Amino acid sequence: MASTQAKSSLNRPDRTARIFVGICPSQAIRKALTQYQKAWIWNPRVALVPPRKFHITLYFIGGVERKRMGEIKQALEVAFIPFYLNLDTPELWAGGIAALRPSKLPEEFLILHTALTERIRELGLPVETREMKIHLTLARKARGATCPRQNYETVWPVRGYALLESRLDSADPYKVLHKYSHSG
Repeated sequence: MASTQAKSSLNRPDRTARIFVGICPSQAIRKALTQYQKAWIWNPRVALVPPRKFHITLYFIGGVERKRMGEIKQALEVAFIPFYLNLDTPELWAGGIAALRPSKLPEEFLILHTALTERIRELGLPVETREMKIHLTLARKARGATCPRQNYETVWPVRGYALLESRLDSADPYKVLHKYSHSG
């Protein structure tokens, strides 16, 4: 009984936050991605991702107690070298997700991801074991969609990342908890 009460109190929205580390686009990149999204041919039931929700998840952490936020914010600050993500590979996944991916991840990205993994492990938080599939989601329920015929490329300069809270039932679904930027 006591463990059930403890578990239910942990799952209360006011005590926990569903968090992830992500890269949020600048307005210029958001605009370019919106134009590309409009160039696809979508089925009538598609659920387009609103441009304000565009992001790339670096690391999904999941539910954590809010009282740990200060510790987590501080621990996730890692030195990194700015880099460019070249989003040039459109994909339509079996589950109906339309995504845009980089065909190659820069070394600086991989170094940042490794450093974040180490910090997350040190915090005792779950470490992602699945293969990393970095992408930007353009749409859901996109079965049968067709990407534009012309080659596409968005070169996204990455100068920072953020700790975000995912609030699924909110008008503002991604709340920035902390921004990290390159200094130097």
